[in-house]
Amino acid sequence: MKRILTLVLVAVSFIAAQNTADAQLLKNLANKLTGKSTETAAPAAVVDKYKTYDYEVREIWCENDGQKIYGQAFVPKTDGRSPLIITSHGLGANHESGASYAKKYAPKGFAVYTFDFRGGSNKNNENKSDGSSLDMSVMTEVSDIDVILAAAKTWDFVDTDRIFLEGGSQGGLVSA
Repeated sequence: MKRILTLVLVAVSFIAAQNTADAQLLKNLANKLTGKSTETAAPAAVVDKYKTYDYEVREIWCENDGQKIYGQAFVPKTDGRSPLIITSHGLGANHESGASYAKKYAPKGFAVYTFDFRGGSNKNNENKSDGSSLDMSVMTEVSDIDVILAAAKTWDFVDTDRIFLEGGSQGGLVSA
């Protein structure tokens, strides 16, 4: 739980940062995720400010209570498994709100999964997951994250010892 809250706080700081601070924030994030002090350099497999990775976007569906959950995984092309950040959108948003973070984290060696909560948005039919916003609650969203966490542990590109949650607004509450 401490790691999850730390990541949420670090992610909020990252969101507020300017581009010139991105490299230092990612380095600090990697150090926090690996339990190292901020004075110690992160392992090259996690973050190397001089190395960037190509990445691919994969559509990955999960299922919860007979309903489908749509998501996209931004997967860096590395030689091994990557730490995974599961990013949760706020009320009324969808998976696209996490894409901007994924496009910053993936080139630094982090896999990112951004998804639509079931019933999480009815705006212009942008939510690709099943469900109605009338049936959605904080607890159904917690349930969605539980299902995604279980599925993520089976994905071949994920370092299962380094799976972290990040969220904005209501997604931050649910992630915590």
